[in-house]
Amino acid sequence: MLLRLWVSLAALSVIVGLGVVLVVWLVRSELRERRRRRAVRRFFDQYRKEPTTLSVRESLFQKVTVDELIARTKAEGLAVRLGWEEDEHGCGQDEDDWPTGVLPRSVDDVS
Repeated sequence: MLLRLWVSLAALSVIVGLGVVLVVWLVRSELRERRRRRAVRRFFDQYRKEPTTLSVRESLFQKVTVDELIARTKAEGLAVRLGWEEDEHGCGQDEDDWPTGVLPRSVDDVS
């Protein structure tokens, strides 16, 4: 009789222990998932930029200097590469750095 009591108590403690381990694992995995979602949300919020919109009337009549344009571009976190020198063609070109819209001459280009 005493042996049966000890065996049932041991079995009950194993079952309760497994239940506690399962509950702890579920709670920890839920907390881990919340932390991961929060970190991903913070990451995306950090790099989300609100678009700046100009009305049609402002955009048609507004004059912007190059310095203002560079400042706006830098404020939006975009790269600025406008450092070419003037030459006989109007814009200097290095072998690997061309101003926006000017592409290197290719072998197939006959013009």
